[in-house]
Amino acid sequence: GPTAAIFATEYMEEVAYLLQNEEMEPKIKILLIQSVACWCYLNPVSQKKAKYMEFIPILISFFERRSDSTIKSEVHDNLLVKFWTCYALCAMTCNNLSVVSELKEHHALKYHLHVLAGHTWRGWSENFAEVLYFLIGLHRN
Repeated sequence: GPTAAIFATEYMEEVAYLLQNEEMEPKIKILLIQSVACWCYLNPVSQKKAKYMEFIPILISFFERRSDSTIKSEVHDNLLVKFWTCYALCAMTCNNLSVVSELKEHHALKYHLHVLAGHTWRGWSENFAEVLYFLIGLHRN
């Protein structure tokens, strides 16, 4: 709720720093991305703060990172990071036109979401790459 969001705000700058500057295992990265999603979910104040803290370019950078690994578990883990990134961006975007506008400025995002939407999202309630694609209006271009 709102009280939890106030306390979470104290730690989000550190989360942004870690996601941007630290190498870490995909499972740890996913936990941090999940914390951003929970912080922003249906909370316009947190969404605005997340935008101010530059979470959008930080999260989008995960789409641009390629893994040369052929190890199945590593490929899967890296894909999960991208899936959770889609979910977090959906949480930030919900009812927030300024986030939608900023996401539209990232021209490669359309390509990345299109590729991710083609993957099987088994175990997820939605294909959040597809949801984000429609939320920001990329289907109209």
